[in-house]
Amino acid sequence: MSAHQYDHGHTVAGWVGFGIATVGAGVAGLGVCTVSGLLITGGLAIGVVSLLVTWALHLSGWGKGPGLRPRA
Repeated sequence: MSAHQYDHGHTVAGWVGFGIATVGAGVAGLGVCTVSGLLITGGLAIGVVSLLVTWALHLSGWGKGPGLRPRA
C-alpha cells in the first residue's frame, strides 16, 4: 500500500508550474514593495508563463491523466 492515502496530484507538470509561479509571485511582491510597475508586470507575466508551461507539460504526458483514481 502506498504511503499516501489519497492521490494529491504530485506530478512533474504540477511541481514545475508551482515553482515558476512561486518565482512570479516573488517578483510581483518585490514590485509591490519597491513600487515598481515593471516588476509587478514582470511577475504577472511569469505567472502567465507558469500556466502555459504547466499546460504544455500536462499535454505532453507529464501531468495527471483523465478520470477518477481509486485510493489503492
